[in-house]
Amino acid sequence: MKLLLISRVFRKKWFWLLLFPIATAGTVVYTSRDMQREYVTNATIYTGLASGYSITSSEDSRVDYYAINNAFDNLITTIKSSETVEDVALHLLASHLQLTKPNPYILGPKGLAKLNELIDAKNRRQLVVKGNESATYERLKQLAHRPENNLLKKILYDSKSNYAIEGITGRLTVARKNTSDMLELSFKADDPAVCQHTLSDLIDVFRERYTSMKSSETNNVVRYFENQVQQSYRSLQGAENTLRDFGVDHKIINYGEQSKFVAESKEDMTTDYNREVMRYKAAKAAIAAIERRLSNRMSVVTTNEDILARRTELGKAQLQLANAMATGQPASVIEPLQNNFTRLSDELRQVAHTYYSLNNSQEGLPQSNLLDDWLNKLIESEESGARITVMRNRLREYDAIYTEFAPLGSTLNRMEREVGVAEKEYLSVLHGLNLARLRQKNLQMSGPLSVLDPPKFPLSPEPSKRAVLVIAAFLAGFVVMFTFFLVRELLNGSIRTSDQAEKRIGLPLAAAFPLIAKKTTSGVLLNVRHDMLEQLRSVLMIETLAARPDAARPVNNYHLIILFSTRPSEQPSWVGTYLADLLTQAGHSVAYLYPRDTVMTDARPDHEECWRTYHPGPRFSDTRHIGELVSRAGFNGASLSYVFLELPALRETAIPAALVAQASLSLLIVNAASDWARTDSELVNFYQRASRANVMMVVDQIEPDLLEPLTGPIKGKSRKKAKKTPTQTPTTTLSPTPIS
Repeated sequence: MKLLLISRVFRKKWFWLLLFPIATAGTVVYTSRDMQREYVTNATIYTGLASGYSITSSEDSRVDYYAINNAFDNLITTIKSSETVEDVALHLLASHLQLTKPNPYILGPKGLAKLNELIDAKNRRQLVVKGNESATYERLKQLAHRPENNLLKKILYDSKSNYAIEGITGRLTVARKNTSDMLELSFKADDPAVCQHTLSDLIDVFRERYTSMKSSETNNVVRYFENQVQQSYRSLQGAENTLRDFGVDHKIINYGEQSKFVAESKEDMTTDYNREVMRYKAAKAAIAAIERRLSNRMSVVTTNEDILARRTELGKAQLQLANAMATGQPASVIEPLQNNFTRLSDELRQVAHTYYSLNNSQEGLPQSNLLDDWLNKLIESEESGARITVMRNRLREYDAIYTEFAPLGSTLNRMEREVGVAEKEYLSVLHGLNLARLRQKNLQMSGPLSVLDPPKFPLSPEPSKRAVLVIAAFLAGFVVMFTFFLVRELLNGSIRTSDQAEKRIGLPLAAAFPLIAKKTTSGVLLNVRHDMLEQLRSVLMIETLAARPDAARPVNNYHLIILFSTRPSEQPSWVGTYLADLLTQAGHSVAYLYPRDTVMTDARPDHEECWRTYHPGPRFSDTRHIGELVSRAGFNGASLSYVFLELPALRETAIPAALVAQASLSLLIVNAASDWARTDSELVNFYQRASRANVMMVVDQIEPDLLEPLTGPIKGKSRKKAKKTPTQTPTTTLSPTPIS
C-alpha cells in the first residue's frame, strides 16, 4: 500500500515534482553566479603528548589515553578560543594596515579595497603607526579592549570581513591526525595571502599562549609549594624550639633514661636506708647491753663533759661524711671529712680509757674490752644515725623529684608528636615542591610545540562547489515537494478505496466504480464501469432470489430495490438508472422512482417510460406500502418485475421504515471522495435495523489506480486529472412526470 501511494504521487504530481526542483536549482544558479573561489592551506604541529619523552617519563610508564584525549581537547579549545582568534585578527589587521598598495603575498587588490571600505582615511590615521607593525598591533589591542563600542569592535564582531572572529573560526579546521601526536590545522579564505598569513599568525599566537599558560600553571604551583614549605618549616622550628625550651626549663636531657635512673636510685636508696636502720638499731641494743655490764663506772664516763663534747663533735663529723658520700661528692671533699672522723674517733677512745680506771667488769670481763666494744658500738650507732638522717632527707628529695617528673612525660610526648606531625607535613610539602619544580624544568626543556609543516602559499583555489549546491538545491526541492504531496495524501481523511469503505462503514461491497473524466478518450474505464454494472446486476439477481418471500413479495410479484445515501451530494441516480436499463434490456419490467426536484445528472438510455418522480413530503416516512408510490406513479404493479426506489439523503429525510422492511435489497451509494462521519454510521445502523433483507454498498468515483487492488491492473486508463463528477456523459435534466 505504501509503494502504491508513492507511485500515485509520482504519477499524479510529476509536473510539480519537476518544476519546483528546477526552479530551486535555477535560483541557486542565479544567486551563485558571483561566488568567489576559496584557497586552502594546511599545517601540521607535533605535540608529543602521547609518545614524547621528558625527564618525567619512564620506560615502564603506562599510557593514559583518557588524559591524552583530554590534553588534545584542551589544545583544540585553546586554538579555537575567542581570545586566540581575536589576537590573530588583530595581528592580521595590523599587517594589512601597513599597506598602501596591493601586495599579492600579503593582501590582494580585492582585499585591500574591502579594507579601505571598512576603515576610511581618517580612522586609518588614528589606528596606524607607519612603519611599525608592532606599535599598530598594540594600539589596535588597546582599542579592542575598551568597553565602549567602536569601529574596531564592529569589524571584529559584526562584519563579514577577513578579520571577523566568527568568520575566522568558521573557516578554521583543527583535528588530531588519527591517534598520533600530530595536530592538523586547515584554513580557507578567498585570498591566498590572507589564507597563509592567518594560519601562520594563528600558530604563533597559539604556541605563545599555550606555552605561557602551561608555564603559568607550573609557576603558580611552584610558588604555592614554596610558600607552604616556608610555613611548614616555621611550624617545625616552632615545635622543636618549644620542645627544646621545655627540656632546658625542666633539666631534661633524656626523659626515659632520667626517669629510669631516678627510679633505680630511689630503689637502691630505700634498700640502703632499711639496712642502715637495722644496723642502727642493732648498735643501740648492743650499747645498752654493754652499759648494763659496765654499771656505775660507765655512768661516770658517760656523764663526763669531755666525752660528751667529743661524742657530739664526732656525730657532726659523721653527718658531714655521710652527706658527702650520699651526694656523690668527689674524693677531694670526702677524704678530709674521713680523716677528721677518724681523728675524732681516736681522741674519744683515749679520753674514755683515761677516765676508766678499772680493768674488769662486774662479771669479771676485762674493762678495756667492754669499753672498746662500747666505743665501737657507740661510734657505729652514731654513724648509722647520721646516715639514716641523710638517707631520710634523700628519700624526701626523691619524692619531690617524682612529684615534679611524673607529669612531664605526657607533656613531653605531646610535644614530640607535634614535632613529628610538623616534620611529616614539611616533608610532604617539600616532596610536592620537588615534583612541581621537576615538571617546571620539564616544560622548560621540552619547549614550545614544534611545527612540522608550516602553512604554504596556496597557488590554486579549491574546486567550485557551485555544481554541488545546484544538485543539492534540486534534490532538496524535489524532497520538499514530494514530502508535501505525500503528507497531503497520508492526511487525506476521505474513504478513497473500497477496502477503506468496508473497514469504516462495515457493509459488504456490491460494486466499486472508477472516477471517469468528462474528456477522457480511453474506453478502458468505460469497460470497467460496464463490468462493475454487470457485477452489480449479478448481486441484485442473487440477492432477490435468496430473499425471504415474506420480505420480498408480501403482496405483489415484483422485487423492491432501494438505493439510498446519507448525504445529498452522493445521489445514486446514475447507478440506479444504468442498472434499471440493463434489466429492461434483459426483458424485465422495471419501474424507477426518484424524488421530485432531483436533477438527473446522467443522460438516461432508452425506456423513458420506466422513470417517474415522487414527492417525499412530510408524511413520506409514514408510507406503509410501496404499492402506494407505484400506483401514484401510474405503473401497473401486477406487470412489474423490479421496482427501484431512490430515497432522499438520510440526513435530510426520515427513514421510511415500512418501505425499507419490504425491500429485497438495499444499496448504499458512497462517494469515495467524501469523508465518513459518525452520524453517517449511525444512520446506516438505523437503516439496517429497519431492513429485513441484505444491505450492501456501492462505492463510486474511486480513482482508477486505487481500484486496481480490486479489479487488477487497468491498462490504458487516462492519466489526466479527472474532474470529480458523478457523470460520465454531459448533464441533462429529466423532465419529471409527477405523481398526482
